[in-house]
Amino acid sequence: MAASYYRFVVLDDYLVSYKMDCDPTVASCYLGCQDLIIADISDCPTADVFYYTKVERYAADLIKLCGENITACPFANTCTNQERSCSISFCDPQKIGSICDPVDHRSSDTASLPPQSPKTTTNSEL
Repeated sequence: MAASYYRFVVLDDYLVSYKMDCDPTVASCYLGCQDLIIADISDCPTADVFYYTKVERYAADLIKLCGENITACPFANTCTNQERSCSISFCDPQKIGSICDPVDHRSSDTASLPPQSPKTTTNSEL
């Protein structure tokens, strides 16, 4: 019990996952509905639709980058080479259960590019 307390509370040695804003004109984004739980995204009022990517990283690394005010931290939106593990996942319409934006908002010069794939940075790459 003491070892777990030390690992999780003192060292912040656990992964955190969160949603990050996504620009649908640049990347393949997940679709969400603000403050509503719905079965079908098409039932979401247009004003409540938001675009996002998924981020996963170690809590200790995020706290080291941002301090206690994580929501206002620009470093929370990118992975750095100093982190043990960090990934940003973009929506893959081929993956079952993914609710991706059905409209390609990217400009004609970026629409021919494949959707951005997840980026993962690990210590072995440093």
